[in-house]
Amino acid sequence: MTEKENKQLIQHLFEASLSGIADDPRMAQRVLRKAHETQEKGGFIVKKKLSVGLVFLLVFLILSATVAFAAMMGWGHIEQSMDFAVEYGYYDQWTLDAKMRLIASMEADGLEIDEKEWQSLQGNQLNEQEKHALADEILTGYYGDKEYLYYYTMATVEWGEPQTWNLEQRHWFYKTQREKGLLGDDFWIDLLPEEGDMTQEQAENIAKQAVAEVFGLSEETLAHLHGDVAFFVTEDYPIPRWMVNLYMDENVWSTKYSVLLTREGEVTEDPESLGVWTPEHEKLRREKQNTPQANTVNEWENTARMRLEAQDAVYYNPAGGKNYHFLQDCPRVSANDLPLAKLEIDSEVFHLYTPCCACVQNNDLWPMQDRIKFGIGQWKTPGADWMEEEKALSIAYKAMNDRQTDVTDLYPVIAWSPAEADGAEYYVSFFEILWRDEGEVFLNPKFVVGIDAVSGQVIYISEGNG
Repeated sequence: MTEKENKQLIQHLFEASLSGIADDPRMAQRVLRKAHETQEKGGFIVKKKLSVGLVFLLVFLILSATVAFAAMMGWGHIEQSMDFAVEYGYYDQWTLDAKMRLIASMEADGLEIDEKEWQSLQGNQLNEQEKHALADEILTGYYGDKEYLYYYTMATVEWGEPQTWNLEQRHWFYKTQREKGLLGDDFWIDLLPEEGDMTQEQAENIAKQAVAEVFGLSEETLAHLHGDVAFFVTEDYPIPRWMVNLYMDENVWSTKYSVLLTREGEVTEDPESLGVWTPEHEKLRREKQNTPQANTVNEWENTARMRLEAQDAVYYNPAGGKNYHFLQDCPRVSANDLPLAKLEIDSEVFHLYTPCCACVQNNDLWPMQDRIKFGIGQWKTPGADWMEEEKALSIAYKAMNDRQTDVTDLYPVIAWSPAEADGAEYYVSFFEILWRDEGEVFLNPKFVVGIDAVSGQVIYISEGNG
């Protein structure tokens, strides 16, 4: 970073620190010691020595002990992990020295490291393999599985998901990545507001009031909306703007509204198709759809929105789930909580639930009638002489049983083929592996059975996608 950018960053943190909580003299001493050590290595922003003003500023920030400054003091070891990513690649390629240097940096930045374990790493009692294992234990104790141990994981463990980062964290993290060659392109560049610009909180409030006015949201609903706020420029549009993605409660990965603001805080059109909401877009959509439910519908996908608007109720888990579902037996929900209860779309609590990523946003799980109805894919409308979907599926199960193949643990998906096989129209029944990963649900075909839609004759059985 340039000296100007460093001063700008410290100024933002200084202002954020005025509401400090409790003093921490031990941490203050550590910061002063680290500052002098950094100066000796020629790595600080001053040329020969720390100015008295900067020393007092650092002390003041530490004594304030706010979240913003604690995050800044954690940047050292996160940046070092970026350096190791450049030098060694994935964590499993790191040397013992690299792991020990990272642990030392973590300790210097205020993370607690067990003194006995640290001494064991530095001593001669353990061989190199044992030291590797101990270093792994220390690091995974903080950041989880070794497979995902890198700078991004470290930042999210300490700061939270990226959607919750403040502007200083965003600016520093992505700029440092870019400078080290770890960021693919410069399409989006996070900035820090300058003197006279709005604050992050002001931008979020403007966005919330904008969606409240157009969508008719109540104060109760607004209280559940939180902003993922960025101040940025792009490669093709160098004028700074604000992007505010609003999500419900803790559902940071499920944006309900995205609002683009000018630098001055006006809701604006998007010249680069960033996929944001504007009043003009919403007005046109309402005129086209002309449905009362449009006020409460998420803008993430047209087909799911149309299906939601075409029905009066969805399903939910009254035992504590946060999602609404199209399927009463959604595979994402634990079997102990099935079947799900009905939830009226016009109920007062509907807005508190977000769409399920499995049975709402993933239309692979939708019944074939719904896929045809809402224009998903090129599926053929069934003929009058076709057998029922359930009967075709039972034939597929029997065919797999006849070949002594157990598919009871696989997820069945039935489809109508858009083509013909030897002149016969046919069903395609997929028996799919259902993967669950951190709440997400993925389907991967294991076996495929083609069935004549009229006679029920099994046309073929294959593995994979058929």
